[in-house]
Amino acid sequence: MKIITTFCFMVLLALNCFTMNYQIITPSLGGNNLVSDDLLAVYLVFQDNASHDFLVNIEVYYYNEYTPSSLVLSMGTQSISLSSNEVILNDPQHDEILANQVFHDSQFYNYYLTHGKFMSGSYHVCYTFKELAEPQEKMQCIDHFIPFQNTLHLISPFDESYIQTSNPFLTWIYTGVLDAGYSYSITLSEKDSNQTAEEAILNNQMLFSLALDENSLLYPITAIPLEPCKEYAWKVDVTNGSQIVITSEYWSFSIDCPDEDTTTKPDYFYP
Repeated sequence: MKIITTFCFMVLLALNCFTMNYQIITPSLGGNNLVSDDLLAVYLVFQDNASHDFLVNIEVYYYNEYTPSSLVLSMGTQSISLSSNEVILNDPQHDEILANQVFHDSQFYNYYLTHGKFMSGSYHVCYTFKELAEPQEKMQCIDHFIPFQNTLHLISPFDESYIQTSNPFLTWIYTGVLDAGYSYSITLSEKDSNQTAEEAILNNQMLFSLALDENSLLYPITAIPLEPCKEYAWKVDVTNGSQIVITSEYWSFSIDCPDEDTTTKPDYFYP
């Protein structure tokens, strides 16, 4: 009996040696403006005060009522040194994790690139930690939902782009429906180099304004001409009479100077 008890104790001790002595504390992903940085507000709680080296992998899955779950984003690092209660977001190596972001879905990537946040829908975020000195890995997943809301976003010309026409084709997208009495209101102003697009719209003389029902407009040849070598700011509102219901972001574009060398300009152009 004594031999059996001793053997069981040794087995339990051996199993305890291979037990992962840390707990994953996942972030609380509150709010609707979710960005990659928010995912890194994760930390580990150790049974000791030592620093441990880990391989970290984070995978983000997206789904909604129209699409099945699919991997849209992954990021991680081959080695990061963590102490107990040390939030990865505050670790100097968190920049390396963000630099290793891989987008697996073009629609998700384009939305994130344009709007700087995750699109509406349901997310399943999985964290995998593997201590380099141990054979096992530990995974923990959380779910997060970003409610669907009516949004209004500019599409083209893209923000801070250079275009080669004085009559650009302006487009935007609204996720809601224009009910009776509602319309789009587009506003355009000249922008100084030391201004933001929003400052230009709010402070400078309005060059063009129009209410319409379509989500695109070819800048009219009858409007005040847009001049080469100048920069312009624009925005779109959804209005109900004189009341603004929702406002887009504020964007700007520049019209090329004649025969100017554009090799040093950004590589996105709008014809």
